[in-house]
Amino acid sequence: MRLALSDVPKAITRTPRDGGRSLVPLLLRPGERERELAALIALYESWLGRERSGFPVERAAALIGDYRLARCLEACLAEWYVWQSPPWPGPADVAHAATLAARGITSPSALRLALYDHVNQAGDGYVPAERRDEPLAALAVALDLDRATLDDLLTLDDDARATLARATGFQQAHISNFLNRKRTLSLDGLDRVLAAQDISILDLLPADTIRAFPASHRAASLTQSISVVTHSAAAGSARIQPSEVIDTIEVPDAVLHFSRERTVPGRALWQRFVAVRVDGLQAAAMDPLLRQDSAVVLDRHYNTLAHYRSQAPTVYAVHAADALHLCFLEFDANILVLRPRNPQMPVRLVELESHEQPGDRIVGRVCYVQSEF
Repeated sequence: MRLALSDVPKAITRTPRDGGRSLVPLLLRPGERERELAALIALYESWLGRERSGFPVERAAALIGDYRLARCLEACLAEWYVWQSPPWPGPADVAHAATLAARGITSPSALRLALYDHVNQAGDGYVPAERRDEPLAALAVALDLDRATLDDLLTLDDDARATLARATGFQQAHISNFLNRKRTLSLDGLDRVLAAQDISILDLLPADTIRAFPASHRAASLTQSISVVTHSAAAGSARIQPSEVIDTIEVPDAVLHFSRERTVPGRALWQRFVAVRVDGLQAAAMDPLLRQDSAVVLDRHYNTLAHYRSQAPTVYAVHAADALHLCFLEFDANILVLRPRNPQMPVRLVELESHEQPGDRIVGRVCYVQSEF
């Protein structure tokens, strides 16, 4: 987290010997401002699932009694709570989302660009305020949307519509006890915090400490070798045979050790972790998350539609049409919706057979990405 120096409570002292000055931050002691902290956390908890537009921005300062300290505490809470925009396609159903995707519209910004193009084609690119409803109504008809849905989608990513969510899933009491130094985090809890901040334990170690270990010891204790296989082997081979191994990569042991599994029946005996190389189409679909020729590790013991982390969409490997697709995934009316990250790429719809379940098509979850530059 970043705190403004002007907001941090501090003491500036002068050294009598040489006249030099030193700055000492004043940290909260255990139990200090416990009621104020509880009230601030309660404010955030009461706003979970509610839109940012109505959030009382001045309330934190009133609760703490010091606006500078309140800003510091809110910066701390930003590690635990996040504002999330509603996911596309918002109120639109699967059929309308597919229609929009066929026109290359898979995000609010793409929809606004379509509106801009429509106005340019119909006139000179400028619409007076009193005539605003005309192009909007015409675009809604062209896209087979009702007007209310169109208006909703155009502003779906507006900051004011973002809703508050827990970044790590910790409950109010857990956060309060941690901030008041009454409890420490378990290893699993620490891993969840690191994952929410997109860092690993290695990022916290001084470089000199890591280099102090012999190279062979570092590799043996901090990483595991994972087999890189073909897309077809990843999707269809329960146990990877030596002939199917193309290469191996080293993966941090913590990534594999702390990965949670949610296996569907029939997959528990499959070899859990395999890696595949990202091809051009997969990279284009998930740009900028994935690069061509990077290696992604698949956890083949995670085959459910439940998001791995509530604050972020899960990237899945899905087998469909004799190909392996890397995508975000939704399910509606017996149809798997394979959604790319890149709004310029098409959404794929996969209708399941009567005997199929979503887990039958989900190869696994992308749990680690290794890119080469």
